[in-house]
Parts: sequence; C-alpha cells; structure tokens
Amino acid sequence: MDIYNTPESNLDNNEKLLIKPVRAIIYGLLIAVVLTQIVSGLEVVILGVMTNIDFNNEKEFQSIFVNNPLFLYIDLFVSAVVLYLAGIVVSKHTPTKEIKYLSIVAILTFIYYSYALYASGSFDLYPVYYNIATIIIIPAAIIMGGLRMRYRARPA
Repeated sequence: MDIYNTPESNLDNNEKLLIKPVRAIIYGLLIAVVLTQIVSGLEVVILGVMTNIDFNNEKEFQSIFVNNPLFLYIDLFVSAVVLYLAGIVVSKHTPTKEIKYLSIVAILTFIYYSYALYASGSFDLYPVYYNIATIIIIPAAIIMGGLRMRYRARPA
C-alpha cells in the first residue's frame, strides 16, 4: 500500500451483501419445522425412557406428557431456541431485508403449526397456557432471532 495514492474503492463489490431470499426461506422453514419436530421427538423419547412408560399404550403415553408441566416448559423453551436459530439463519442470508423474509418465514411456520395443532386435535389435548404460549412463541422467536442479527455490533 502506497501512502501517496488514493485507496481503491470497493463500492461496486457487494459480495458480502448478496441476498439469497429463496435459500433463506427454505433454510428457515427447514429449521423451524423439521428441526423443531426432531428435537421435540427426542424430548418425548427421553422423557418416555426416564419415566419408564409403555410406548404401546397411546392413551397413557399422551396423558403423561400432557399432565407433566416440566416437560411442557422444557418443550416450549427448546422450541423457542430452535425457532430463534431459524431467525438467525434467515437473517444471515438476507442482509438489509431481514424483516421482510423473517415475516414470511414466521407466517408460514405459524400457518403450518396452527394447521398441525388443529388437525391433530392438540388444542383440546394440551392445557390452554401451553397452546397460547406456543402460538406466541412461534413468530416471536423467529423474528427476535433475526433482529438480533440485524442490530448486533457490526465490524468496521
């Protein structure tokens, strides 16, 4: 670098700000839907093994999870963490347009989970506080994860 020459401009080089909206939505939905289901399934298996329940009796199996507030709180917390991670991933793939794509992923995830809860009859099965918390956590965690990326300290 020569101190007597002007520095080179990098305004035309926007490789760092490439927006990949399709990739962001696909990754966000994969994490928000598939990874959340996998993690919740692992939670069920772990609690089932810990409580030594019979996996063949479906009524007993469901009643143990529905009536166990500790399991429900852990499930809400872990689901919120995974959805927060989905928001971070969406935000990393859409710099400067985070809000738009976070909203799309949050709405699509909310629609999926609302339909899944309604179709499976889980609204009647689980306690009211769990259903309300689930409905609030789904979009809130995704958007908060993405906004964390937007407002974090950026290197100079």
